[in-house]
Amino acid sequence: MKRQVKFFASSVLLVAVMTFALAGAARVQAAASTTQIAVENQNVDTGVVVIDSVTAAQDGWVVIYKNPNLNSTDIVGHAWVHQGVNPGVKVIVNMSAIGNPPTLWAAFLADNTDPSVRQNWGPNGLPGSAAQSTPAALTAFATTGNAGTVTSSAKAIADGITVHNQDISSGLALIDSVTTNQDGWVVLYRSPNFDPGNIVGYAPVYRGTNTDLLVKVDANKVKDQPTLWAQLHADAGIQNVFEWGNSVRLADGTSIQVFNDYPVIQNNGYIRASFATTASPATASTPSSKSKDQISIGNQSLNTGVIVIDSVTAAQDGWVVLYRSPNFGPGDIVGYAPVYQGTNYGVKVTVDTARLKDQPPELWARLHVDQGIPNIFEWGYQGRAFADPPVFPSVVAGFGTNGP
Repeated sequence: MKRQVKFFASSVLLVAVMTFALAGAARVQAAASTTQIAVENQNVDTGVVVIDSVTAAQDGWVVIYKNPNLNSTDIVGHAWVHQGVNPGVKVIVNMSAIGNPPTLWAAFLADNTDPSVRQNWGPNGLPGSAAQSTPAALTAFATTGNAGTVTSSAKAIADGITVHNQDISSGLALIDSVTTNQDGWVVLYRSPNFDPGNIVGYAPVYRGTNTDLLVKVDANKVKDQPTLWAQLHADAGIQNVFEWGNSVRLADGTSIQVFNDYPVIQNNGYIRASFATTASPATASTPSSKSKDQISIGNQSLNTGVIVIDSVTAAQDGWVVLYRSPNFGPGDIVGYAPVYQGTNYGVKVTVDTARLKDQPPELWARLHVDQGIPNIFEWGYQGRAFADPPVFPSVVAGFGTNGP
């Protein structure tokens, strides 16, 4: 299997039909270009496209199209990349939108606006102004597997939410299970109107079946509401950042409202479940801030790209952050996930396995607090601010790993 790389200048849009053999085409490189994409033919039934590397002359997006017309409506996935070399870029693709084509196209679109505005994508998670840019690099690759067909392994299980009636006086709601065909969010609403102003809590979910999910509930919004509604949303904007009606602060101090993580629709309906709340969290006590911070984790396999932490006990909302070195520098971060005040069980963290090449078989999990912009991890990661510092004294757990 050979990689296929094609380039063209950002001032000229290539829309001609590509006439090359996908299975055995040799690498083609324009010497004058500094932006390039390298990707192999691959099976996309996992719902993830892995691009070997993206070399970018500036910050921007790698965008996956389902045909060479490169229209914004043909976008089936995207991921943000920074200036320089980005190895092992993972792009989550919209399986229901692919359709089962034998070829997909990966393009680089420059982020020509303020980098802090990269959350501002259009409807259904598609890029807005960025989608109208002329790609600085374009690569086609063959796909195998059943892709987006409803009979494929990727869509074998229907999306669904199971939740029981419960007392939420602890400030937490327990969702029995969420089954989803893509990474996303389970979002709690206080009203069946399902507008952003009615959101009282949310938690990340990952492709597959997620069980025993704890969702922190905003007690001030719930008050004496006797019923809550859980709805499944896609993670279609910035990965691991919930973006559905929330306000994002820009570099100039202004704010915009983003709607990137849209509700999932299956069989012409939304994925929802309601449940009764037998007590109000408004006057109930929350977990004590004196609770002992701690992380419990066993040795892990990295074959799935996700590690599962047995439990994280935190005195306040924050993050569990994975490092590849006990130096704990921002450049050593290989993954992170949100945790909430109290004890969080079965915390799943997606690992950037491309950063673990030649890595000794050990990683370190460290607890950070969420002190900057709520629900956005900010500790030097991908050039972000240093606003979410580690807990002091440090709460660290090392663990062994195996797999690629």
